[in-house]
Amino acid sequence: MSTRSLLKIVASLAVATTASATSGDDLAPATDINFPAGTAGTLEPLHYAGANCPYFPGPDVFDIPYEVPEGCTVQQASYIVRHGSRFPDSGSYNGWVTIQKKIQAAMAQPGFNATGSLAFIPDWHTVLTDTTLQMSQESMTGYKEAHDLGYQLRTRYPDFYEDGNDYMVWANQYAAPINESRVVQTAQAFLQGYLYIYADTYGSVVSINSTASPAALGDSLSPSDMCPAFTNDAKNNVTDFDNTWVPDALTRINSMVSGNLTFDETDILFFPYMCGYESQITGHLSPWCGVFNDTELLNYAYSQDLSYYYGTGPGSSGPASKLFLPYLDEIVSLLMEGPGQQGVGPDGPFTVPNLIMGFMNDNQIAQLTSAMGIFDSNKLPIDYYPGAHEYDISHFITMRGTVAFEVLNCAASAPKASSSATFSSSTTGASAPASTVAVTGSQTASSNGTSATATGSSGTATGIIGKSTGSTATPTGTPYSFTSTGTPNTLVTTTVTASDCAATTTAKPTKPNSGHQFKRRANANETYIRVIFNDVVYPIINCQSGPGNSCLLSDYAAFIHEENEAAGDFTSFCNVTAAGSEKSVVNGASFYTNTTLDFLTILKGTQ
Repeated sequence: MSTRSLLKIVASLAVATTASATSGDDLAPATDINFPAGTAGTLEPLHYAGANCPYFPGPDVFDIPYEVPEGCTVQQASYIVRHGSRFPDSGSYNGWVTIQKKIQAAMAQPGFNATGSLAFIPDWHTVLTDTTLQMSQESMTGYKEAHDLGYQLRTRYPDFYEDGNDYMVWANQYAAPINESRVVQTAQAFLQGYLYIYADTYGSVVSINSTASPAALGDSLSPSDMCPAFTNDAKNNVTDFDNTWVPDALTRINSMVSGNLTFDETDILFFPYMCGYESQITGHLSPWCGVFNDTELLNYAYSQDLSYYYGTGPGSSGPASKLFLPYLDEIVSLLMEGPGQQGVGPDGPFTVPNLIMGFMNDNQIAQLTSAMGIFDSNKLPIDYYPGAHEYDISHFITMRGTVAFEVLNCAASAPKASSSATFSSSTTGASAPASTVAVTGSQTASSNGTSATATGSSGTATGIIGKSTGSTATPTGTPYSFTSTGTPNTLVTTTVTASDCAATTTAKPTKPNSGHQFKRRANANETYIRVIFNDVVYPIINCQSGPGNSCLLSDYAAFIHEENEAAGDFTSFCNVTAAGSEKSVVNGASFYTNTTLDFLTILKGTQ
């Protein structure tokens, strides 16, 4: 069956779901598929498979409404999307085959028996039916996820596009030939949902080959591909944590089999992977989803978090957390210029879409989000499971995970955030395993920002909330602003003087960050930006006083630019020495406004 035919079948199934809509009057469903509960506990196992999860909207861990804030309209949006659910790569598939052969060999020997949640294994076999055709490609669930996203965003932003106009999206090529790239396949399925019957006529995918030209250095959707200094190494952090729980899980699981069959640690750590992949490949909950109990699911998911956090995310060593700063600097600058910007294409000028879509892979999303000013500097522990935590990859690096910027145009009368949003563990649905000590209960901050306390049934914790020092600026009129810079964990009172106002303000308690402090402005008709992960608003640290805890776009642009400047030269921190790689400026995202670059291929429609 051709890709085009499969896409049209998926199109007819796109709304076949019982999930609730994203808001009261939307027809677009919030979720693409159902998430059945497992048989070994109360949790939904497909929510705890880490990066192997099918797409689902994350929990509202900051209690910020997803709906557009009162008094605001969305004038532009930029989305980065992971490819949709897929078939396994050959290396991972070999793990499936190894487990199948181990089971079959044991069944051929006397004394074999499997009970409990493993009673299914005598009849189990791998679910791929044609490895040559299927390996590494988008699955039917992946096509549905991407198609549904196209429909969802077309209805969420109805004024961004009118039928009959050309529309393009961008995708990391990732694989050769291009038509076998699951990232490109996701982009094509998105076009089917966004443009429906007109996708082949008016839609295009701009495929970005990150290694095709020296000009692609730092200017792609996968900048690590041309960064020799980049490493994806979580070191012993994952292993150290797994040593705290895997031995007990292994003992429990092996107690359900007898005869010449003994699973090892590598085997059982593969069970949740097979749970996620088999379920979305077949469209039915895999029996492997019932093997891990709730405690083991939570530990496995946290192990996945550690792998990304220390491998390619905020806790990584090397340049990983810097790689997307040139991209962020350029895309935020483009958003600063407003709608209707003109780009250069092979056939002449084009208008940059108000909805800018980029498709990439999981590790790139980990690198991107680590540079956005979202996650604080508190490292994830590796010797115990901490309970609910902010850096949870199942909330943004799922299959078809989304990282979005929404640019808000807000009236002066739009209600502003009265306080900073804080992470709330009560909305995640995940509790600490019985073997750990968790602090639960309400969290309150004192009025002067000097401390925070958390009390609950399991313990008490007291700590310092980050504060900021500032300097005074005297503007000539309104709106006034000041920029405060200094060290975290100190408290200062800042006086702002203007020709028509005088006020004394005490800095609100905020999470500590790299030292950058954002400007505070008087009320005006301003443009704001907010960040959305899997349909959940994530506030920017120290910049969330706008409507819906958004940040002034100009302030965020200044912050990203400063971070990019402070990171230094891309060729230096990546140790780039290849001939032809000498670039005085790394653009980061020039492909959004120049589709004539020699490392781009434009694919018309969904062919």
